[in-house]
Amino acid sequence: MQENFSNAPESIGEIKANKHYDASLWTVREMLISILREIDSGNITPKCASFFYLDENKSGLRTHWFLSGGSVHEVVGVSEIALHDIKSLKEDHQ
Repeated sequence: MQENFSNAPESIGEIKANKHYDASLWTVREMLISILREIDSGNITPKCASFFYLDENKSGLRTHWFLSGGSVHEVVGVSEIALHDIKSLKEDHQ
């Protein structure tokens, strides 16, 4: 059985992060639930997606990623556009 997140409430962290344009104010889990809420409610229908993360283990820091829905080239292209948008958003809200 697959859970549906369309009615998942916004967390306090999500509300604060959106209000202050500060990603450090919410957890990775809160972000993922927010994305699932948008997908399950039909507000967005992603054609491809990427998820990058930094993790710490006994060996130190490591990065990892997940890609879905498109070729590596499509997902990297979308990621580059998103990085540009994030930089622009940050400049607009400083």
